Amino acid sequence: METEIERVLKGKRGLVIDDNPTILHLALKYLTLQGCEVTTTSDIPTALDIVSEKDFDFILCDIKMPGLGGPDFYRMVTEQKSNLKDRIIFITGDALDDSAKAFIDSVTNPHVEKPFNLNKLGEVIAKTLIPSR
Repeated sequence: METEIERVLKGKRGLVIDDNPTILHLALKYLTLQGCEVTTTSDIPTALDIVSEKDFDFILCDIKMPGLGGPDFYRMVTEQKSNLKDRIIFITGDALDDSAKAFIDSVTNPHVEKPFNLNKLGEVIAKTLIPSR
């Protein structure tokens, strides 16, 4: 029997951006099982190239990565393809430093802390996809 999360996620396009290969693999496997079409990348410059060519229903983006991070991605997406900015869900390490916490507090986008429960991740994505009633 199809769950509410599967029903909402089925057929949606997602982009996962994280420098941790394990996170990319887990998210890809889980979201594919939910019926999503998933693209993954481990860096922001590649992610920016991808979003310039494709549209996504949701984007999971790590906050802290070598080089450019989640805040940089958010700023650049807001400037270049603003329709995607509210579809970004940030993934954060369990210990947020001051700059990461300040960024999360400055935006209305949801965030999920690592290590995350995959069903909880699915719930957060589903809430992002369903317009507020």
